[in-house]
Amino acid sequence: MISVIICSVNPQLLAAVKLNIDDTIGVPFEVIAIDNRNSSAGICEVYNNGATKARFDLLCFMHEDIVIQTKDWGKIVAGLLKPQTGIGLVGVAGSYYKTFSPSGWGAASGYTDCLNIIQGFKNKGPEDYQVLYKNPFNQKYTEAAVLDGVWLCTTKTIALETKFDQKTFSGFHCYDLDFSLNVGQYHRVVITYEILLTHLSDGSYTRTWMMETLKLHNKWKNYLPVLRGKLPDGKWKNLEKHTFRDFVRLLIRFNLPLSIAQNLLWTKIYLQKMGLPLWLNMNFHLYKFIKKAKNKPEYQPKAFGVNE
Repeated sequence: MISVIICSVNPQLLAAVKLNIDDTIGVPFEVIAIDNRNSSAGICEVYNNGATKARFDLLCFMHEDIVIQTKDWGKIVAGLLKPQTGIGLVGVAGSYYKTFSPSGWGAASGYTDCLNIIQGFKNKGPEDYQVLYKNPFNQKYTEAAVLDGVWLCTTKTIALETKFDQKTFSGFHCYDLDFSLNVGQYHRVVITYEILLTHLSDGSYTRTWMMETLKLHNKWKNYLPVLRGKLPDGKWKNLEKHTFRDFVRLLIRFNLPLSIAQNLLWTKIYLQKMGLPLWLNMNFHLYKFIKKAKNKPEYQPKAFGVNE
């Protein structure tokens, strides 16, 4: 019933997650594990190849460093992905608002985050794991704009028609947001709270992630922002403003030129999307960041591709 597709780089983790799937899925399944240790293929290419090999109608793309806690989770997935639900993609973490300003799947402050996950950390033990549960509308599942790629379920038909964009995203970042936005144009994308998993390691922001994020936002600039829930009047402006500030802070952290933010901001579409008052506010704060950055000796901006 479900083909589980894994981009694998760690045989020990893969062996453990296979046993975990067998113990918890509760439906017929196969695991398509593609060894990517000695390959230059990005995760989009691996997932697309895995989808073509799948024998079952339902697909689950998952990381190998997870432990699924919920018994019979395959039955829950099958119920969510029935044709009559209109649901085309399911995850356990994401956001019901994807900002126009460059960011990960969450907006500033995590205001629109929705998730049900136990977060582990690479250099910490289980006693330091954090239970992250956020269900703002008290639902079984929440319609989302974008999902985190730690665990994604869809149908084989959708995966083969939509595909992960391996031409634009050749690495291991932004594939999940891009796929969510793509599927979300034609189907409902949701976060389920009925399935709990432990993610054994945490992600991190890097210069490479920033490069891919800018590609993502350039690709979807005419479509963003995307809202799938409810926001108080004017709240989106606050989220965009603070997300833009976070974006500028990350440019400084990665020693990237602040002209990247300035060039983005000074485009016709940014002004159209944000409106003049908010756009002017963003320019004012960017000017303040530029002024402060000049007085920081540790800030040594380098263009993309330098010491990556």
